[in-house]
Amino acid sequence: MTNPDGDTVEVLIVEDDDLVMNVIERTLRHAGYVVNRAANATEGLALFGANASTLRAVYLDLSLPDLPGAEVLSRLRASAPTMPIVLSSGFDARGINNATLASATVFLQKPFRGGELLDAMRKALGR
Repeated sequence: MTNPDGDTVEVLIVEDDDLVMNVIERTLRHAGYVVNRAANATEGLALFGANASTLRAVYLDLSLPDLPGAEVLSRLRASAPTMPIVLSSGFDARGINNATLASATVFLQKPFRGGELLDAMRKALGR
């Protein structure tokens, strides 16, 4: 996504479900975002470290196979306290630790529609 100043909006998607990842990627790319994909927490943290200077936001699935999403969120916050993070889960927000929810910029309940994803990303980015 390019804003009026010509800046590119590069995002990191950390999602282990291939179908969900493909829908997210397609939706965001269609809206003009540059998308980096990570299929698990380890890959996501590595991509974040390698691209932190260009990333503008992160979409993070709460349930990942190799590390809990809450741990990934904590690590992201430790290295980039102001990074906009859209936290997503199929679990109801009432069942998620309040500290985890408070660390996210926006919570997006699964399943969601493309428009809801775009709204959450815009809200996280303050647009």
